[in-house]
Amino acid sequence: GFNIKEFWVKSFTVASISKWIAKHVSDTDVEIAFTCGMIHDIGGLLTHILVNDEAQEIDRVVEKGANRIEMEDSHLGFNFTEAGSELAHRWKFPQEIVDGVKHQMDPQTDDGYKKLAGVLLIASYLYEHQDKSQETLVTNFPTEHAKKLGINVVSMLDSIGEIKELDSGIEELLN
Repeated sequence: GFNIKEFWVKSFTVASISKWIAKHVSDTDVEIAFTCGMIHDIGGLLTHILVNDEAQEIDRVVEKGANRIEMEDSHLGFNFTEAGSELAHRWKFPQEIVDGVKHQMDPQTDDGYKKLAGVLLIASYLYEHQDKSQETLVTNFPTEHAKKLGINVVSMLDSIGEIKELDSGIEELLN
């Protein structure tokens, strides 16, 4: 029930968008942002490998509008961000990537705002809403996170059409 091709398309697309966003953020390495985007959902893959039946059940409920983090926490005792950050830690990725994966749903922590997590939050938003009209995309854009990253929101939103071109070739690569 897990679509591995869809997983990789999403991973490559979020990685490409993360790299594009990082170009608008000072003191953020675009390649590290790309890597963080590539593994942002590795915890979801791991969950499907380890507890596939439960993960598919959660997927069905999330498709109906439930919050994935809440469903995973309550049903599994952990969520995909925690699983992914633990895996990144065990793979000895830099702490900023571990933190980015862990805090991608809420980049504001007691230790401050996690830049890569903010980049992932915006990249995931853009990925999830890429089929919407540009008006809808801009209206619901997570501006508060862009501001915390120091992004010139006007400039970024003005060039938002560029993200449509970022995923060209990904399908071919995976076929």
